[in-house]
Amino acid sequence: MRCCLHIGLHKTGTTSFQSSCAKSREALRRAGIFYPDGADITRGIIQHLGLAVALRNGDADAAFAMLDQARLSAPESPTMLISSEALNTEFAMRPDAARQLIAKCETVFDAVEIHLTVRNQAEMFRSMILQNIAGSGFPENPDKTFSKILKGQFEKYAVIKEVSGDRLRVHRYEDFSQAAYCSEYLAAVTGIDVSIPTSGGQQYSLERCQGVP
Repeated sequence: MRCCLHIGLHKTGTTSFQSSCAKSREALRRAGIFYPDGADITRGIIQHLGLAVALRNGDADAAFAMLDQARLSAPESPTMLISSEALNTEFAMRPDAARQLIAKCETVFDAVEIHLTVRNQAEMFRSMILQNIAGSGFPENPDKTFSKILKGQFEKYAVIKEVSGDRLRVHRYEDFSQAAYCSEYLAAVTGIDVSIPTSGGQQYSLERCQGVP
């Protein structure tokens, strides 16, 4: 079995992709793609947040146990797809735990691939900043807050690349059509063509951000 770890980045259609995969689990499984739904690995939501939580706690063994349990529950599936944008943060912040997880996975999976999607930086940062405003209001010190957001993203890339090595597969958000994003992205990650619906993700605009000067 091959393990495909989709780790984001944030603001690259991750919520839409995860929602579509969760709704299409049976269709995916018939096509040879297993998208796990166990309580530990998903924490009851559409993405595999449990892995990121385990890495955040520095517990690569717990993260691996979740993946291995999922693997054993679907031995007939040639591909296991894991998706959580929270993983890219944990790969960057806790590289040693991420390396341990990858090494452990390579003892039981035929191959481990790490899939990362990047986006036009101006559009990505605009969306991140608007989301920050929508959730927390306009910051008292916008220069400091927004500079921290931007700086953090650039630092992530270098660490993720170093941790992932030749397992890393990088995709461009703009290369996929919006109408069929999820099916096209699924094919790019797994190499398997399966038609799944593109679910609407969260959209942020200035009109939604109240109190913006």
